[in-house]
Amino acid sequence: MEVLKKENIWFIPMETLLFILYFNITHFGMIKLDTFLKTNKLYNELSYNRKLYVIKNIFKFIHLSFLSFIALYVGLSTIVYNIWDTDKIRLLGLVYGVPDTYSLLFIPKLPLATKIHHTCVTLLYISFLTDYLNLVNITYWRGIVVYCIFSVLSGSVNGYLGLRFLLEENYYKEQMKKFTYYNYLLCISIIWTYQYYVIYNYLYNPRPIGFYLYLVVCHLILYDDIKLIKFLKE
Repeated sequence: MEVLKKENIWFIPMETLLFILYFNITHFGMIKLDTFLKTNKLYNELSYNRKLYVIKNIFKFIHLSFLSFIALYVGLSTIVYNIWDTDKIRLLGLVYGVPDTYSLLFIPKLPLATKIHHTCVTLLYISFLTDYLNLVNITYWRGIVVYCIFSVLSGSVNGYLGLRFLLEENYYKEQMKKFTYYNYLLCISIIWTYQYYVIYNYLYNPRPIGFYLYLVVCHLILYDDIKLIKFLKE
């Protein structure tokens, strides 16, 4: 096992700059997406809040599609080769979480489960910017890293949640829903197999307070996952 943690006095300022940059990319990206979607008749018939919901999910789908290449790289490094590069993981968590923070602040009337999910993601990636939640000695937080990796790879769920309002009912829309369901189910199964592997390893070992925080946070996120799986199965 190898944990990489590079000393870099510029790292936190660089991440702060990245947060500001990507927050603005998210904002202007959603504005451009709204302009593009106005060419869709069904989109124009939606209420204002519903349009925001559609934009949020389609933007996140596009965002996660590009981010999946980085997630695959980090996943291979961590899960396969057991190399936990703290700096790269922090960057992945930051870029993954910024759109959730934006949605939490600016998208009204989100479902309660979604608000809980976005809040947990925001608190986690901010916490990972500190030295407290590092992966050198606090190994149970690696479960959250795995959660992040496979959440990126399950981004098709956001695509379906947004596009379902813009597509007429037909065979292709139904197949999109089926693919989304099985892809999401596979990713969540891998996530929770790993979470309970981590939890099992701590059952007979001393458990610090942070471990219980990890338990609470990951199960709060699970609440949103269960609701999505039930919805996709209908």
